[in-house]
Amino acid sequence: MPALRTLLKPSWKNRTAGSLPFDPNSLPWGAAYLADVANVDDPAAIGVFNDISGNGKHATQTSTPAKPVLDTTTNLINGHPVVHYDGTEDIHLTPLGYLNPLGEIWVVGRINGIGNNGHIIGSASTSVKLCHMADAATLQYNNNNVAVSKANSLGVAFAARIGLYHSSNNPSTHPSLLDVNNSGAPVTNTGNGVNQQLVLGSWGAWGVYTNCDIAEVRYSPSRLGASDVASMWGYINARYAL
Repeated sequence: MPALRTLLKPSWKNRTAGSLPFDPNSLPWGAAYLADVANVDDPAAIGVFNDISGNGKHATQTSTPAKPVLDTTTNLINGHPVVHYDGTEDIHLTPLGYLNPLGEIWVVGRINGIGNNGHIIGSASTSVKLCHMADAATLQYNNNNVAVSKANSLGVAFAARIGLYHSSNNPSTHPSLLDVNNSGAPVTNTGNGVNQQLVLGSWGAWGVYTNCDIAEVRYSPSRLGASDVASMWGYINARYAL
């Protein structure tokens, strides 16, 4: 007969979502970038922003003047470091050249300047903008400059879950904005998907840079399930108070 402690062992599968500490790295990300001194090659001039998903999709920059810095003391997000892009020429390029139209991107950051529409992430295409600000109070998420959510102000940290899709998909079932700051109000609009290199700190078109801070960016090649989405928002709230 098995020992009594074995019979009384709790069934973790029956625990409700969020009742146990959640590790976002337990999800099957295609790539994940977290601002931390352990995840960059040189905090003073980041040439390699490591992909912590284990897939080796590191974001890189070889030109010294274009290397952002890791801010661990000043403009933090709820006490956590950020990678700071100066808006002059700082940019990180990832090897993510094709993003699944049924995938999604999570970004936690802050847009500090709206020059060139303030693009915190985008693609190497000159026609695709993933997350940007056209004015001091409106976040935008597609390539048609359509304002879809007045979610925060310039210089204020935010978290966004952004769906990816191609124009051949129905935008009513594949919205580009899935949620902002866990508002729970998806917004649909039209636009193109991303089939070119994902970039951080810029729209991606050369000469278009943004003064911004990135705490983390995560790409999933498929839509996360409801319980995983809830766990991610719980993690973001606990870590960043967003």
